[in-house]
Amino acid sequence: MKQRILASIGIVLGACATLSAQSPQELFNRALVQERAAGNLEQAIQLYQRVARESSNDRSLAVQALMGAARSFQKLGQTAQSRSLYQQVARMYPEQREQAAIAREALADTGIVQGTVLLSGSAEPVANAKVSLSGGPVDPTAFAQLQAFFKARNVEISAPSNGVVDQKYLQFLADTASARGVSIANPAVQAAMARFQSLNDSRFTASSDILGHFTISNVPPGRYKVRSEREGYFPPPADADLSEANEATVAAGRTAIVEVSMVRGATVSGKITDASGQPQPNATVQAYSVQYQNGFPILQPAAAKSTNDQGEYRLFWLSGGEYLIAVTPGLAPGEGGAVSSSAAQPGPEGGLPAPRTFYPGTSDIAQAIPVFIRGESPVSGIDILVRKVPTFRVKGEIRSNVPSQTSPVNAFFAIRPRNTNTPDDFGTPTIPAVLRPEGNTFVGEFNISGVPSGSYDVRAWVPEQNPDGGARLTFAHAEIDVFNEDVTGISLDISPSVRVNGTVTVDGVAPSSALRVWLQVDGALAKAGVYQGLAERASLVNNQTGAFMIPAVPTGHFRALMGSGVPSNLYVADVRQGGLSVFDSGFDVGRDSPPPIEIMLKSGARTVEGMVRDASGKPAVGATAVLVPPRERRQNRALYYTAKTDATGHFKIQGVAPGIYSLLSWQNMPEGAYFNDRFVSRNEDAGRMVNVTQVSMSGADIRLIPAIGR
Repeated sequence: MKQRILASIGIVLGACATLSAQSPQELFNRALVQERAAGNLEQAIQLYQRVARESSNDRSLAVQALMGAARSFQKLGQTAQSRSLYQQVARMYPEQREQAAIAREALADTGIVQGTVLLSGSAEPVANAKVSLSGGPVDPTAFAQLQAFFKARNVEISAPSNGVVDQKYLQFLADTASARGVSIANPAVQAAMARFQSLNDSRFTASSDILGHFTISNVPPGRYKVRSEREGYFPPPADADLSEANEATVAAGRTAIVEVSMVRGATVSGKITDASGQPQPNATVQAYSVQYQNGFPILQPAAAKSTNDQGEYRLFWLSGGEYLIAVTPGLAPGEGGAVSSSAAQPGPEGGLPAPRTFYPGTSDIAQAIPVFIRGESPVSGIDILVRKVPTFRVKGEIRSNVPSQTSPVNAFFAIRPRNTNTPDDFGTPTIPAVLRPEGNTFVGEFNISGVPSGSYDVRAWVPEQNPDGGARLTFAHAEIDVFNEDVTGISLDISPSVRVNGTVTVDGVAPSSALRVWLQVDGALAKAGVYQGLAERASLVNNQTGAFMIPAVPTGHFRALMGSGVPSNLYVADVRQGGLSVFDSGFDVGRDSPPPIEIMLKSGARTVEGMVRDASGKPAVGATAVLVPPRERRQNRALYYTAKTDATGHFKIQGVAPGIYSLLSWQNMPEGAYFNDRFVSRNEDAGRMVNVTQVSMSGADIRLIPAIGR
């Protein structure tokens, strides 16, 4: 027994002697192992502190040891001890510039975001990528500019109470502005908001080095989205798990580590010829990505190149998605179409753009065949046959009945395709005109040339001073068909905007909770900013009488919709006007206020819940499940319902009106795209039918429809 004790003492003494005999560098290496591999932070701190004491002749090693101890204390949550060591480094080791700078960062009220930009699915770094942070606390300078913008319009706004611009704050901003007659959808307001967002998101940027590494310093604590940009590279398509991989949570004195993935773009190539088969040199070929805005497909220019002397083209660096490829041949002067009014000469850019030919060879965008890009695979053989497109004139009169303190009156007019179900690039110019007094009205003419055959909406507008506020613009419009000849004699008769009044009832009585009503216009007018602004001017319902009033509504065909905040046990059962249902058909607003609208809510709303899974059967986290009404009722946006899946892929859609629906969920679905029948009809077979006519439904499990580009 005595011998065993002596042996144990000998082992301990030997170990101590070994430890004692180790150099400071060896002890430092052991401390690193304890901190980073073993996770034994207390042991690491002891070793780091010993190295610092024994490295008086090696200040570089000593400062590294102090930083290691400070870092370990920080990981243990012992902030006071950590800050004390960082202060010691910053004060006593100024010549150790790198470590002293890191110590000062740790002592600051800000944090650091570090990371690597990699090619998706590999360890290959992406150099020279611009990395930026969006979100986090609001920038005081940017907010002061936004505040001044609204103050000039008699709207007083305050900073968000939590310091963050989120959806709740944006709703508050919309309510505050609309109460003063200023629409968030107004182009000037949207431009101011865009400037604010740009300033707020351009504070924190860095470029990745040759290894893909980047560091962004002096970042205030908060939650940020990490974005990266480089020509020819794009973010990867979102996976079913719409996770927080590209988010960073920054804490004072700490470093957030992120990894950012990018994918290389693909190429599209082909040849442009005319009807006789001759190649078309120097023709402009453009790829348009198909995006969705408020449920309407729009074209966004993505890439453009001119053809070579053989009529060949190659478009580079396109991300995965849906594209329309179009060509605009070289034009002789005057062939692009011109626009004029009787009182104002258009600028050189006036007129409709020259007609384009879409792949495979049509000027009718509804007949164009989309090109789908998936990953980095090149797409070739996208040959386009160009034909000369005949164009025509559209002429008529603009007459304004709107009182004006100035004479003549400055008006504007435009023409757009009428079919909202096909993509539109909003490329039609807005043309000024001058209306001169004629009795109690103001009159002018318009003349638009270069219009191809098709169905269109022509509209004109003038400023107004409505005491109720609103957009301070009022409209007239006409639907026309151009078919192989000029269209003349159109009259656009503009009247002041009017009020739309109505009531909301819940099971036949006034609602007891605060509800909102807004208007959605039908047809091509829905793409106009002023009409979109009506949604931002949702009217509060009087909870004593159920009455509401929406001011400054211009002419058009509308539907009344409920805003957010309707209790989940209620649904819209009907919308009536003059005793007749206008729930599906909508109602007209003309020169005079329409008869009052009655929105009837009922209790007993249905619930649909289930799971969304991806192709491998895994739960789809953060996916949107959508209930879509039958095709004959898809113009009624009150009958669409959505919900996000939780961490287990489960969703629960509440407030559903009894009926039959299609249940679908798309991967990386564009916002509001489910309102568009063109988008839904492509994948409707991948969903499932849901019948909640009698009772709610559970167990409504569906598969995620893959994103375009995967």
